Amino acid sequence: MDFRNRIAEYTEAPISRHLILELLHDYQRPNDKISELLKSKALISLRRGLYVTGPELDLSLPDLF
Repeated sequence: MDFRNRIAEYTEAPISRHLILELLHDYQRPNDKISELLKSKALISLRRGLYVTGPELDLSLPDLF
């Protein structure tokens, strides 16, 4: 299963780094994959360790407070 399908069910709120690491558990270097996702705009960093899906994944964004 690809990353887009795995993360699709968690788009209603910002996503923690811990959750992303769990979703990428089959990668040998998940931190490198997170960096790659940030560079490709698949993830957008809100602050350290907190992310939302980016335009590359074309998923819904969390509602603003």
